[in-house]
Amino acid sequence: MKKSILIIIATFIISSVLAIEPPNQTSPTNEATDINPQVSLMIDHVAGAVYYDFQLDTSANFDSPELIEFTIDAIYWGKTVSYLRFEEKYYWKVRTRTDTETSDWSGTWNFIVMTTITLSSPANASTNINSQTAIFINQRTGIDFYDYQIDTSANFDSPLLEEYSHNDDYSGKTISDLRFGQKYYWRARGRHAVDTTEWTEAWNFTVMTTISQSSPANGATNVNPQTAIYINPRTGIDFYDYQIDTSANFDSPLLEEHSHNDDYSGKSIYDLRFGQKYYWRARGRHAVDTTEWTEAWDFTVMTTITQSSPTNGATNQNPQTAIYINPRVGIDFYDYQVDTSANFNSSLLEEHSHNDDYSGKTIYDLRFGQKYYWRARGRHLVDTTEWTGAWEFTVTETLTLSSPNNGDYVWTGMTINWNSMPSVNFYQYQIDTANTFNSNALLEGQEDYINSSSSNSDTEEYINDLYFGQTYYWRVRAMHNNDTCEWTMRSFITKNYVTLNTPANEPLNLPEIPILSSPENEAIYQPINITFDWEDAANAIEYIIEYADNPLFSSSIQNTNDVSEYSVSGLILDQIYYWRVYSTDGTNISQWSEIWSFTTGTQPLSMPILVSPVNAVINQELTLDLDWNSVTNATT
Repeated sequence: MKKSILIIIATFIISSVLAIEPPNQTSPTNEATDINPQVSLMIDHVAGAVYYDFQLDTSANFDSPELIEFTIDAIYWGKTVSYLRFEEKYYWKVRTRTDTETSDWSGTWNFIVMTTITLSSPANASTNINSQTAIFINQRTGIDFYDYQIDTSANFDSPLLEEYSHNDDYSGKTISDLRFGQKYYWRARGRHAVDTTEWTEAWNFTVMTTISQSSPANGATNVNPQTAIYINPRTGIDFYDYQIDTSANFDSPLLEEHSHNDDYSGKSIYDLRFGQKYYWRARGRHAVDTTEWTEAWDFTVMTTITQSSPTNGATNQNPQTAIYINPRVGIDFYDYQVDTSANFNSSLLEEHSHNDDYSGKTIYDLRFGQKYYWRARGRHLVDTTEWTGAWEFTVTETLTLSSPNNGDYVWTGMTINWNSMPSVNFYQYQIDTANTFNSNALLEGQEDYINSSSSNSDTEEYINDLYFGQTYYWRVRAMHNNDTCEWTMRSFITKNYVTLNTPANEPLNLPEIPILSSPENEAIYQPINITFDWEDAANAIEYIIEYADNPLFSSSIQNTNDVSEYSVSGLILDQIYYWRVYSTDGTNISQWSEIWSFTTGTQPLSMPILVSPVNAVINQELTLDLDWNSVTNATT
């Protein structure tokens, strides 16, 4: 009997040791909350298991009508359960089975399903929201549909209530044509086949009141007469309206109104008046509402254009010179004035125009050595700019010689070369043994102008049969329809026939070019009886002075003097005079000096005669009038 009892006890102990265990549960963790309505019940694997049995119920006794039971093969570690009821507490347990035995149930774990979804954007209490905006929720696994309500009332009961739904392919809904400046409330909920969440708490956002301007910047100046006014486009606006006016009240006869759809972000305005301040504002529209107007921004249109070249004060310009401006958008035509007078009122005034296809104008046949003034302005259909300030340039007085150089030793057959001067008619040259170019050995000729290159036959001349060992002077000048430039002179020495290198005599010491002293250049209010003065010139025995009332010295007066000054009388009042001097040694002459100018004074005024108080009077009032007789032609 004892033996049987021991066998039974041993068998019981062995079976207790070898009995299969239930699995450990892993997720959702025990007493978890806010669980998705579709959840995976996960366990740890048990060695030797063939199946796992699950029970899931809203009752901890697993005896309610909601009880869900299922079995999975032990090759899986969990089971997904869908369509759980929102805000419900669920209990679940699991056991292990083989083909021959079943474990006990695991302990009972529980979790609570989410109550509601959550909102994402726009953030609660957001402002300046676009009139077309998307409201977003945070998606949750196991929800098949999302419902939205949006309204101007926090109770969601106004006539403007809108309701929307979408499936779980999306996480938000775009709302269009929201009213500008309006506060909106919105909420959402989730649904699946079995249950629906509660509505979320209401969030709110406020739609933008107005759009904003971009450019030109408020207070901008020097703006083109054709300029684009830009706004910052906003999503959900279908049209933009603009007002632009010279009045900040937008009520003048020049008011312009424009509109465009949302394909553009600005509007070009044409033919704005020069120097005018403009005010502009904008607003947005869609099918339901219109924003307020923006605040008025202002900009001021350019007053004048600017010049480019030749730079102000440029010298040595060709007699064919192009004057350039800096073109501006919105100007249809450019006008130019070119004159020898800074007042643009001389008989040589030239006026030119061109359209906006070009940025400059070529001026032809300018006078050599002449200072020119030029200005420009722009025009369009409605207005014209002011003239620019006068810029000046001076035309070259002479052309440039190339070869031979001064003092070069050359063969008696040689070529003289000079540089081209653009757009003259022809060149004249002279070669002589005297620098007065009046001896019997004088050679002279003319070359017709070809083009602006210095490598053509018009800028050179071959000379032969010159005397051996002789000093020669040569000079060249250019001519066009209006003027002839000054001669440019050099000298060379022909080689001696016997020695080939040594000249027969030393080069002549030519008289120096005089340097002018007074009256100073551009002096004003000079007397009508005046003495011209200049410095003594080396190697000179006489001087020839020339003066005229024009820089071209037409109808000039010339006089010869053996000292370096000369007096004249009876000049005209309020007149510009030009003067220059050259020197001579009796045979040779220098080049002309610089050209200086001066202006004589106006008619002298009489001295005022004092009237009262009389001279040396005493005991006068502390306040009294000083009186004198009027002087004819006096202004102050």
